[in-house]
Amino acid sequence: MSDSADAAEPSDNLTKAKLLQLSKKAAHVFRYQYGIGTDGPDKDVVFNISTGNFMIPVMFYAAITASGIFASTSPATTPDEFAYQLRQTEAKVIVCTPDLKETALTAAHKVGLAPRNILVYGGAKDLEFWEAGSGAKVPISNQELDWRRITDQTELENSIICLLFSSGTTGLPKAMRISHWNSVAACVLNVEPMRQYVEKTKPPGYKWYVGEKDMKPRYL
Repeated sequence: MSDSADAAEPSDNLTKAKLLQLSKKAAHVFRYQYGIGTDGPDKDVVFNISTGNFMIPVMFYAAITASGIFASTSPATTPDEFAYQLRQTEAKVIVCTPDLKETALTAAHKVGLAPRNILVYGGAKDLEFWEAGSGAKVPISNQELDWRRITDQTELENSIICLLFSSGTTGLPKAMRISHWNSVAACVLNVEPMRQYVEKTKPPGYKWYVGEKDMKPRYL
């Protein structure tokens, strides 16, 4: 069973295993071709602007795996608005879908980001990158970059893996820092009430099992 699929073409999809593999390969590209994470974690921003694309999770996990920071903006963002966000985050790389290439190029020009550092991503059965400026295909080798295991709680709490922008109600939108700890806590806060409810209401003989094919918990 897929975990991310193209709405128009569901056969273009990602399983957990494929997502993991492509994320590590894209992370290798980010690190060794664009320098993401070479000076340490929590510094280099990979900024996404895209319409719905089933490869977006790859961009998210690849940025984090490369010890970078993932940020994203609305596909309706204007070049001027995007340039403001790029300046605020000091983004090092932009990743975008083909339909938003011109927005990315225009915004990047306003902040002095080289066209080489704007990557158009896509592909049906496998991930592909192209330089937005030249159209040249970016080589993606079979080499993979594994993520760094962090076991120190203080580092997990103070890390920066994602930037979310405020709505700008009281001024211009501001980038809010999200840590590993924040991300896991958000998942727990959503899942824990459901788990407690199931424990209280489960029928006799209820138990969890993991399906062999899709590795997702099911009811028996």
